[in-house]
Amino acid sequence: MGLVRLMPAPVITIDGPVGSGKSTVGQLLAERRGYLCVDSGLFYRAAALAAQRAGADPSDAGEVVPAIANLELEFRPETEGAYRTRVLSGGEDVTEGVYSVDVEAIVSDVSRLPEVRAHLLGEQRRVIGQGGVVALGRDIGTVVWPEAELKVYLDAPLETRALRKWQQRRTDGECIAFARVRDLLETRDRIDSTRADAPLAAAVDAVRIDSDDSSPEETVAQIEVLLRDRGLNHGC
Repeated sequence: MGLVRLMPAPVITIDGPVGSGKSTVGQLLAERRGYLCVDSGLFYRAAALAAQRAGADPSDAGEVVPAIANLELEFRPETEGAYRTRVLSGGEDVTEGVYSVDVEAIVSDVSRLPEVRAHLLGEQRRVIGQGGVVALGRDIGTVVWPEAELKVYLDAPLETRALRKWQQRRTDGECIAFARVRDLLETRDRIDSTRADAPLAAAVDAVRIDSDDSSPEETVAQIEVLLRDRGLNHGC
């Protein structure tokens, strides 16, 4: 009898603008399938944390790149409570650090540096290439992992996305006007879609899903139908 060659578990990419529901849908899908959910933003947050610890100017590639040169990132699903991806750097759990206020304040500066994006591209591909991953971002299916077995582009109208973010911020105790949140998202959309380096765009072979009138569970159900139709309806 010949050897049975086991195929690696597939990669599912979910791209889309801020507030489209990528994180909630991706985490729920990963939990159901026993996959790892990796948001590309975590790579940039880890880089920002490393830059902060090194005292680097977050807008200066000459200072940031050396600070992240030896990043050894690892991602693990939370084992207790709600699904969450934990971030390890060089074996140290830095999950709380990457979500800190200080990192939040500089991550945009760090992530817009082309040299940083180029450096982290290899790290993203190393992690995603292991398979059994739901990868989230704005250029995952177009730049980072165009070989994905299923690419989804998740979208919703600006008003819907702004309302979601506004409600989330209020739940977190932040007092902010809805109009302000809407303006912030509109600006972010324009920057993401027009930047020269890896702009936000749907891959030509991505399946577009509008999450406007769907719950996260309903959106996951749509993706699972796509997986089943492609013969990918198996977990790790």
